[in-house]
Amino acid sequence: MDERLIAKQFADHFSNVCANSSSLRVGELKAAYEHKRPCYLGNVDDSRYHSDAELVENAIMKMKRGKAAGFDNITVEHLRFSHYM
Repeated sequence: MDERLIAKQFADHFSNVCANSSSLRVGELKAAYEHKRPCYLGNVDDSRYHSDAELVENAIMKMKRGKAAGFDNITVEHLRFSHYM
């Protein structure tokens, strides 16, 4: 499959998935966030959760190719060939 087509399908999929479908839903999500935010105790600077591009690339390169897509319709090939290089 053409790398440009894969990248376009990847972008189109996430553009649709991440788009707000209604102002009502936006309000619901904002209210849910504001309800949970005061109780959040996590530390965003926790070094146990640091990652970098090399770590992500290594994980992706270890994934088996030729498998069916998941519920998000993304295959390993989408991830491998969406790299900027």
